[in-house]
Amino acid sequence: MLYKVPEEIKDELKKPFGKLVLDSELSREVLLSSAFADNSSLKVSVGDRTTERIQIFGFKSDLEIVDGYEQRKPFQTKRLWENSYRRILKVANPAGFISSESLSALKDSLKILLESSSLLSIRIEIEGEEDLLALPVFAIFPPGTFVFYGQPNLGMVLVRLENELAEKSKSILRRIGVEI
Repeated sequence: MLYKVPEEIKDELKKPFGKLVLDSELSREVLLSSAFADNSSLKVSVGDRTTERIQIFGFKSDLEIVDGYEQRKPFQTKRLWENSYRRILKVANPAGFISSESLSALKDSLKILLESSSLLSIRIEIEGEEDLLALPVFAIFPPGTFVFYGQPNLGMVLVRLENELAEKSKSILRRIGVEI
C-alpha cells in the first residue's frame, strides 16, 4: 500500500525537527559531542550524503536509509564500512509517498537491532525516494535514538528522539492514513 503525502504536510516537514548543523559547522567533534559519545543509543541516518558524511567522520549508523540520489541527482554513497552490514534490505518507496513496504522494513530493522548486540549495521536501499522516511523513524524508534537527515542546501539535522516527537510524528502519519 502507498500513502501519499499531501503538499501541506510536505511543507510542514521542511522545518527541521531537531538541531540544524550548517555544512560549514559540521565536524567530527560536533557528531561526537551530540550523539556518538553515547554508545547505548541507536543511530539512524536518512539520506545518502548524510550517511556518507557520518562515515567520513569515522562513525557508523546502526541503520542507514539511502536511495542512491542527492537532490534528484545520482549519488554513489561511499561504503566505508562495506563488510559491516548484517543485512541489506531493498524496498520500493516512490517519491512523495510512504510505502507499507518501507514501514515494514523499518519495523523489521528495529526488531533486529533491539534483539542483537551485534555491531553490524542494517542498510535499507530504497528504490524511489527516502526523503519522507525520517517521519516514520521518529514514530517507530525508541526514545533516545539519534536520527540524522539532510536539510537541502543547508546542512544536517540532528534529532534525539523523545516521546513528544514520536507523538507528533504519529499524528502527522495518521493524517495521511498511516497507523503505527
